[in-house]
Amino acid sequence: MNKVLAGSVFDQFEVHKLIDLALTDKNDLSITNVTLFLAISLVIYIFLYSQSGLSEGRIIPGRIQSIVESLYEVVRSITIDNIGSVVKGNRYLA
Repeated sequence: MNKVLAGSVFDQFEVHKLIDLALTDKNDLSITNVTLFLAISLVIYIFLYSQSGLSEGRIIPGRIQSIVESLYEVVRSITIDNIGSVVKGNRYLA
C-alpha cells in the first residue's frame, strides 16, 4: 500500500541537530544538517579546485577547469539577472 506523506514543502529547510554540543545557554556549537551539507559541499569544491588546474597556474585549462569556470559563469549571470546590474551583482561573487 502506498503511503502519502503529508507535509509542507518547506520541511526540507528545517534545521535538525545531529550532534548536540551546547556549551552554555548562549553558546551552542551543535552540528546540524546544514553544517553537514556545508562541509560536504566544501570538500567537493576543494576537490574540484585542486583537480581543475587553477591551483597549479596552468595556461591551457583542462576539462574540469572548464566545467568549474562554466558553472561560475552560470551562477554569475543568474545573480546579475536577479539583482539588476553588473556592479551590484559582482560584489557578491568577488
